[in-house]
Amino acid sequence: MINKIREWIDTQRSLNVQRFAHQNRRLLVMVFDPQDDTMFISFGDKQISGRIRSADGLDYDVVKGVLEHSTFSDQIDRFLGGIIFAISLPVTVGNLFYSFIDGALFKISEALDKEKQKL
Repeated sequence: MINKIREWIDTQRSLNVQRFAHQNRRLLVMVFDPQDDTMFISFGDKQISGRIRSADGLDYDVVKGVLEHSTFSDQIDRFLGGIIFAISLPVTVGNLFYSFIDGALFKISEALDKEKQKL
């Protein structure tokens, strides 16, 4: 019964993200779940979803690792690799875009680390 409730909640969350992306199709929407490394990317009513995994199919808690300031540098390459694979935009073409994501996530991990140190 609990598993059915969890599945229903996950389905509702996914539908909410899809509705938001559809209503804001002029925006690039990227949503990542740190609990299971799932990702959802949408632009112009084109949507993809998947999971960030290594080339050999292993799970590495990449999203969670990127958000941890201490493991950021270990995980950012896997995280960006997952995005590159999902949207099929070569590094040479999307270099500035990937650099922006790298920098933004670094700032977020830094801010989260400062908040954690306050506690």
